[in-house]
Amino acid sequence: MTTVSSQPKPRPRVTEHRARLPTGLLQVCASESGFGFHDLVGFAARNNPRRGFLFVSKVLGKHYPSRPVIMQAIHKALAEGLAPWCRGSSVFVGMAETATGLGQGVHEAFIALSGPRAPVFIHSTRYRLSGAERIEFQESHSHATDIYLYLPSDPDLRTAFLTAETLVLVDDEISTGETVVDLLRAYRKRNPLLARVVIASILNLIGADRRQALAARAALPIYFVSVINGAFRFMPDADYRFTTPIQVAGDGACKRGHLSPNFGRLGVPGRLRLDLSPLKSLVSTWRRGATVLVLGTGEFMHPAFRIGLYLEGRGFSAVVQSTTRSPILLGQDIDSVLSFEDNYGDGIPNFLYNVRPAQYDHVLVCHETPPAPGLTELASRLNAPRLDLHDGKILVS
Repeated sequence: MTTVSSQPKPRPRVTEHRARLPTGLLQVCASESGFGFHDLVGFAARNNPRRGFLFVSKVLGKHYPSRPVIMQAIHKALAEGLAPWCRGSSVFVGMAETATGLGQGVHEAFIALSGPRAPVFIHSTRYRLSGAERIEFQESHSHATDIYLYLPSDPDLRTAFLTAETLVLVDDEISTGETVVDLLRAYRKRNPLLARVVIASILNLIGADRRQALAARAALPIYFVSVINGAFRFMPDADYRFTTPIQVAGDGACKRGHLSPNFGRLGVPGRLRLDLSPLKSLVSTWRRGATVLVLGTGEFMHPAFRIGLYLEGRGFSAVVQSTTRSPILLGQDIDSVLSFEDNYGDGIPNFLYNVRPAQYDHVLVCHETPPAPGLTELASRLNAPRLDLHDGKILVS
C-alpha cells in the first residue's frame, strides 16, 4: 500500500500464483504487505474473448461472500493511504459495476479519518438518465463497455464536482489503466482545474513503466494506493472456443423509474444516511450466531454492506454479496450460479454466484427498483424478504 510514515515499513513478501483456466493460463506475481493474496483474491474464467479471466475479489461483496468487518478494514486501509494525496478539494468516484460499493465505503472511511470537510462521492453507472448531463467513457475489455458519470443534481455538489483539484478513482483492481485514461480525457473537458489523480484499488497490477506512461498520456500526476501490488500474465488457450456472448448491454432506455437518486449516481455529500430501525423487528426472532446473507443488486451495493455491518455487530454471522450482469464460467472460485431476469427493465439475464438456496439461515435482498418478476423470483428461490430502500428508508416486504 502507498503510505507516508516515519516508521520503517515491513518488507513486502513476494508470492507467485497461477491458475489453469478453461480459457488459458493466468500467472500473477504479488507483493503482499498486511494481507495475503489468497485472502483477498481468487480466480475465474469469463465468457469474453476480450478478457477470458477474472480476478475474484473475496473482500468486495460482489461475486464472493464477504464479511463486512473485513470489507471495512479494506476501506480503512485504502482511506489511510489516500490521506497524503487528497489536498484541497476532491471528488471520489466508485467505478461501476463492481466497485460502486467499494468506492462509497472508502469515501466514508476517508471522512471518518479526515474530519467534517467531506469530499463528494459519486459512482459511474451503465444506466441512462434522460435530462441529466453526463460524461461518457468506455471500459473496452468489459462485457458492457459504455459507462456514464452524471453531473450531480445538487448545485453545490455540482460545483464541487466541476472544480475538484483531486480526483480519486476507486476500483477493485486495475490492470491496464485504459479506462482511467478514457475517463480523464472526458472529465478534464468539464474540469480544467484538476491537478492530480489518485487511483485506489484492492489489487494493482500496473508496473512502474506503465504507471509513468499513463501519467504522461493523462498529462497529470497519477498516484496509486493499493492493498496488493503485482503483475500478471495471461496466456490464452488457442483451442478454447467462446460461446456466443450473452446480451448484457441493456436496452439504452431511460431508467429514472428504476434508479434511486439518493445512493450515489447523482452525488453524495457525506456518509450515507440509512435508517436501520426497521431491521430490529425483522431480526428479533433470529437466533444469535445465525448465518445471514445480505444481497445487493447490480450497482446497488453499499446499503447491503452497511446492513451487513449492522447485523454482524449484533452477533449474527453475516456476509455480503451482490447480483451482477457479468457472465462468469463455473470453476476455480466460482462454484455455483443462479440466473434470473434483471430488475432494471433491460430484459437481460443477471447472475448470483457462489450462493445456493438454503445455504444460509436468512437472506435479505436489498433493492432500489420497483418489484420486478426477476427480483421477486430470486427472493422466492432464496426464501428472502426484500428490503426496498428509498431516501435512506427501508421497507420490508
